[in-house]
Amino acid sequence: EAMAHQHNDMPNRLIVEITETAAMRDVAEAARFASRVRALGARVALDDFGAGYTSFSQLKDFPIDMVKIDGRFTQKLTESHENAVLLRALLQLAKGFALQTVAECAETADDVAVLTQAGATYIQGHYYGRRVLQRTPGVAS
Repeated sequence: EAMAHQHNDMPNRLIVEITETAAMRDVAEAARFASRVRALGARVALDDFGAGYTSFSQLKDFPIDMVKIDGRFTQKLTESHENAVLLRALLQLAKGFALQTVAECAETADDVAVLTQAGATYIQGHYYGRRVLQRTPGVAS
């Protein structure tokens, strides 16, 4: 909060992710936290969406802007009819709640094509680039 007040342009560029597991451990506290983040002007994403912890009634009342669809549902979409069905259902559910979506774990051009056609708002994964870890100077590993 202090950083947001010092740097007025920062919150509108920030997306804070809360894992579905952590959010559902204490729904009331997670909702309060998400509300405070949004009040600062930042957005809130529910990570690992679809992993099985969120009930629809909790999703309806949870103050989030987007969901990150768990990678288990976005991989091997051209090979797994079940994953494709689940992905479309999760995307439709998010759309019904006016939430943006991030499809995780896009590995191939085929994955990206299916995710784009299915209507994912954003797509992330190794297709676009591998994560690069960089050591911070002066910090012991």
